Amino acid sequence: MVSNGERNKRKVLPPDERREMILDAALDVFSKGGFQDADVDEIAQLAQVGKGTVYRYYPSKRELYLAVVERVFDHLEARLEVVQGQSQSPSQVLRAGVAEHVRFFTENPRCWRVLVIGRLENRFHPCHDTMLAHHTLLESLTTLIRKGIASGDFREVDSEFAAFALMAMAATVVEKHFHQDRDTLQEDINSALDIYLRGIGK
Repeated sequence: MVSNGERNKRKVLPPDERREMILDAALDVFSKGGFQDADVDEIAQLAQVGKGTVYRYYPSKRELYLAVVERVFDHLEARLEVVQGQSQSPSQVLRAGVAEHVRFFTENPRCWRVLVIGRLENRFHPCHDTMLAHHTLLESLTTLIRKGIASGDFREVDSEFAAFALMAMAATVVEKHFHQDRDTLQEDINSALDIYLRGIGK
């Protein structure tokens, strides 16, 4: 049972702070079982709000889920913008960006699990549209690769396919980090970038 003191405490929370509490609780729940198995009651309990409050901010579980995914990419992109804002060559931006991308997800495993589960679910429920933010990141990387081609940093390749390949390689580094006993993250980032940029041919 909720006491009068707890109700009053809820009332004085600024809307933005309450929204963040709901999103953080939702991230925790969605990262454990994905969209399909998530329970809004559990999210409300973790956020210390009523279920009606959750629906007041997010009218459906789908909208709440998409807001969580969007927030993950917003936080990632904020870190990548710092890298992109530096006056470096496309090759240097790519190297620094991949390292930042990998470190963001290794430092935030809940964010990683939400996206991994989301990709699996999206294959069976494409109407969820959970990968819209992913496409935005892909477009930014494709644009960077095209700039590198134009500047002579990179050879002429299919820039969109190259962006897909790089994101897949970054994902492999993240997965390796979560499934090994010793910390070789920086070494793995360097190895992945070397293979991607140089290839394995002599």
